[in-house]
Amino acid sequence: MSTNHNDENAKTPTSVKWTDIKKELELEIISGKYSAGERIPSVADLAAKHGVSGVTAHKALESLCMDDIVSMRRGKGYYLKLYVIEPLTRRHIANVSGMLRDAVDYGNRLGLSEEEMKQLLAAAYQTHCQDTG
Repeated sequence: MSTNHNDENAKTPTSVKWTDIKKELELEIISGKYSAGERIPSVADLAAKHGVSGVTAHKALESLCMDDIVSMRRGKGYYLKLYVIEPLTRRHIANVSGMLRDAVDYGNRLGLSEEEMKQLLAAAYQTHCQDTG
């Protein structure tokens, strides 16, 4: 009996991508979980936490290095740089602002009034707070 190596079930893709790990770390940094100069989780820690390979976890950390958010100290780990929290926060706020502008534009194209859009935003915020709180 031969084994089909192209069988889709033979390899289950991970649902967590390196970009997801990177975004989670960025949000943790912004929230103050890590202080400037503090060591952040290792490749092994992130791989275990997210159920991914070390390669995937490493790619997330290397991307943070490329973005000048963390530095790698050979044999010691990854450390949050001293000056990144404020610029990182500004970048995330800019992303949210852009998404809100897109939502308003979409609402306008649908013919929603300003009051209807405010109500939708308030309801979405309230639902989020209930789901996370």
